[in-house]
Amino acid sequence: MPIGLKARLPGLVLLVIALVMLAHTFDPQYSHTMAGLNVGPVFFPQLLLYGWIALALLSLVVIPDALRQAVMERRRHWPAAALSLLLAAYLLLLDPLGFLISSIMLCTAVQWIVGRRIAPLSVVWGALLAVLSWAAFEFLFGIPLPEATLF
Repeated sequence: MPIGLKARLPGLVLLVIALVMLAHTFDPQYSHTMAGLNVGPVFFPQLLLYGWIALALLSLVVIPDALRQAVMERRRHWPAAALSLLLAAYLLLLDPLGFLISSIMLCTAVQWIVGRRIAPLSVVWGALLAVLSWAAFEFLFGIPLPEATLF
């Protein structure tokens, strides 16, 4: 397999996963809107998926030299795979756990994957980022985010 194709394969896989998940958000069961707004319960996951698709498309077009070198040396790309799986898990947990708890877990786990391994500090920063994001969407933009269905 040519090096260019090997380097683009992760981006292609991520693009297909994101497109499948995005297609699922247009299921008729999610077609109702919330509180008279023009947004439904899948508005926030769709925002994340559009960003995911944009990054996947960008990775298909632009291959950094470091990635090309890593493919040539057959290095493992576990952080990118872990972040992709984490984002997929986050999207699946938004409904049962709600935005706030899911986002705290996501932000904390991302810090661990990228190298910040100080547990109390990671949890504090993860919680702070999640609460600030929730407050911005809820109060600044007026967009209600998913609430927990389990409790």
